[in-house]
Amino acid sequence: MFLGKNVSSTFHNRLTDLFKEAYLACWRSENGFIGSTEEFEYYAHFYLSGSLAVVGKWADGDFQYPVEQLIKMLADIDDNFTDLIRSKFIHKSGNARSLLRQKR
Repeated sequence: MFLGKNVSSTFHNRLTDLFKEAYLACWRSENGFIGSTEEFEYYAHFYLSGSLAVVGKWADGDFQYPVEQLIKMLADIDDNFTDLIRSKFIHKSGNARSLLRQKR
């Protein structure tokens, strides 16, 4: 399994980076941002690493935890994390600077 306890750290780190890049690109294209790109990347790394760890724990437990409960748990985490990110990085007026412009 790609996320279980026997996965190499190199593979896990690369997988996390790929998800992080996709996550950041999605948020950049859909939202206006304030704050630092570096700070946002730390939040994204935390979120993705944790999500992958939960799925890895599920895999290590031979998928015994009910998938419906796992999906609900991850959805709850996602909802709360999304609220946090919006409160920190999305300007309420819609006139926020884009993280894409900050990176250039």
